[in-house]
Amino acid sequence: MENIKNSQLAKKCEGIAFIGSSTQLAAAISLFLTSMWLHSKSLSYLAVYSAAGCAVWLLTIVHLRQKRLSYEELIETEDNNENPMFNEDDGSIFSSSRKLKQMEKWVLPISVSVLSIALIILGYVFLRKTAVCGELLIAANLSKSTVALVLTTFFVFIIGRFTSGMSTVKGDAHLLKGASGYLLSCALISFLCIIAFVMQYFGYSWGTKSTAYIIPVLMIIAGMDFLSHILLDIYRPRLTGQIERPPYQSFLIGLLAEPQGILKATAHSLDYQFGFKISDTWFYKFLEKIIAPLILFQLLILYLLSTIVIIHPYENGILERFGVPLKNNGILYPGIHFKYPWPIDKINIVSAKRIESIFINPHYKHEGTILWTVSHHSNRNLFLLPSKEETENQSDDNTLTGIPVNILMASAQIQYRVTDPFSYIYHQKNPKKLIKNIAIREFIRYTSTTDVFDFMGANLITVSSLLKTNIQAELNKLNVGVEIFFIGLYGIHPPVEVAQAFESVMESREEKQAKILKAETFANKILPKARAKGKTILIDAKSYADQQKLLSKSESINFENQKYAFSIAPTTYFWRNYLKTIKNALLNTRKIIISAKLKNKQIHIINLKTKIKPDLLDMNISRD
Repeated sequence: MENIKNSQLAKKCEGIAFIGSSTQLAAAISLFLTSMWLHSKSLSYLAVYSAAGCAVWLLTIVHLRQKRLSYEELIETEDNNENPMFNEDDGSIFSSSRKLKQMEKWVLPISVSVLSIALIILGYVFLRKTAVCGELLIAANLSKSTVALVLTTFFVFIIGRFTSGMSTVKGDAHLLKGASGYLLSCALISFLCIIAFVMQYFGYSWGTKSTAYIIPVLMIIAGMDFLSHILLDIYRPRLTGQIERPPYQSFLIGLLAEPQGILKATAHSLDYQFGFKISDTWFYKFLEKIIAPLILFQLLILYLLSTIVIIHPYENGILERFGVPLKNNGILYPGIHFKYPWPIDKINIVSAKRIESIFINPHYKHEGTILWTVSHHSNRNLFLLPSKEETENQSDDNTLTGIPVNILMASAQIQYRVTDPFSYIYHQKNPKKLIKNIAIREFIRYTSTTDVFDFMGANLITVSSLLKTNIQAELNKLNVGVEIFFIGLYGIHPPVEVAQAFESVMESREEKQAKILKAETFANKILPKARAKGKTILIDAKSYADQQKLLSKSESINFENQKYAFSIAPTTYFWRNYLKTIKNALLNTRKIIISAKLKNKQIHIINLKTKIKPDLLDMNISRD
């Protein structure tokens, strides 16, 4: 009969575990989708933490199922009058009881060890990612995301409390404690995220930054707690009849989920680890008596600590008494100050000596090179600029159908310092938002009077200086109490939707400019040569003309001289010119002289040239 009750209870707990696992999985999916919508690292980390809880629920279901099978096996053994096939003492490896022991000894510890190592590694990776990138939310989706998170947290908390209440039933229901505690811890962390998002909505961003660090730290602590439980369980003394805590039941997560039972859970854990009733010792009973006064004393000390205020070197504080600022004596400078406890006095801290930054159209992707053809802005404030170029779209009646304007995306960083803390806090409800709105308005004023290529060109320094002057003037009119130090413009490009068209236009312009430069290069290369060749031809022609003039003049003078010489000695002049002509004609000609007195017309050739090599006739060969 007892085995039947245990089997029914295990089956009931198994069904409850299915409900809890479904809730855990649904929470993980909901958190992941909300994190994608809000771009929240905290919710994405919580989604991973919740997904790891599905593994805890899976181990719980498998453990409960094997427990139920072992009870059913015992029931069948009793019904079959101790059939050896179902006898637990025969050591059959196929018996459910044997499988249960093997699971509790090997499968569960190894699975939990893998899960704990994964939690530690993921927590470390998330911590590094948060330290590098920080937390940047999409403000437009903050309110809707918070509502979705509230609904998810409420549903998870209800199911978590239900499963946690079922785990208090005697028997195998205690196996639900680990998974139900994990589910309640997800609800608690989700509640902290809700508080952080509400603070973010009212302008306090340190809450979201803190949760982005707290969740990875809790993942690392949970993983270390799982590992320590497995290692300590090896050396724990086994007592007969003692209920063993499964490896997937975390002590710290149980305390986090049920803080009201911290002392009781601690005593139970110590009893479990040391093997004897520590809760029966005098020291435990003494702590149980003084724990309430001790906690009240600690709360009183914490409350009295609110009378001490530490102002950092880069801060100023303004003292409020019953909500009314003390302007004359209320400004607190760096150092340690004392005040009446809360809610009598309250201090508003302002970073008066630190440079603060406000971003317009900030980037939410910081890894690697950012291309403007890929969406990378958390908020998109597009600016409208007039176009200097005439549109080519004309209708039949010669009227323009296009609008001569351009749309531009630009990011900016505005750095400022608080010069008047009192005006900064009390003259405006949200000074940071006011500074950002004024900056956007001045951006719109300037971009409405300039062309897109002038704005994207080399005038950024001039534009930054002009915007700084205009924004500072507007802030001075409203007495915001800040000084603008620097305005940096970056990420200036057309919207992502027109990336391909804009690049096509730019390619056409660059190709046009390249052809113009190529033509100018060719002209610069040819024209100097043509000019030089023209000058050379002119100089040669002038030289030839001068040469012909001089030659004609010299021939004329020579003719006059010859005429005069002929008139004085005609015969001599004749024979002189005759012989000179023959001399010039026969200068390089071979000459043969023939005498008329020679008989038989014999011809003797006398070569008067110098012989380079001796001839055969020149050799003197003696007959001796």
